[in-house]
Amino acid sequence: MYKELREDVIRLNCNRCLSSDRTFKDDCHPIFCNLRPETETLSFKSLPEYEKCALRYFGQLYTYEWHEYVWGQTASLRLPIIGKASATLIVGEDLGLLTPIVSKKM
Repeated sequence: MYKELREDVIRLNCNRCLSSDRTFKDDCHPIFCNLRPETETLSFKSLPEYEKCALRYFGQLYTYEWHEYVWGQTASLRLPIIGKASATLIVGEDLGLLTPIVSKKM
């Protein structure tokens, strides 16, 4: 029973189109699973097509353009530290949604 309840809570939490910002209470962010049709949430699927297009466009801008500088700065700061911390090779095999600048920094 606990497992089923937990899965229902996760499904409910994921079933949205935008997420509130914790720092700036009046702001929100796109839910990344809605960027591709095959991973859309149920609430996103129920929207009219023009709203889906607008939210996908917002998601692309948010993820890949507006945060390009932030991703680049973070990569410049963290990757050298990770590289010096051990003798392992840094491989970006499954980094998920990242701007192109991150792979350039690697």
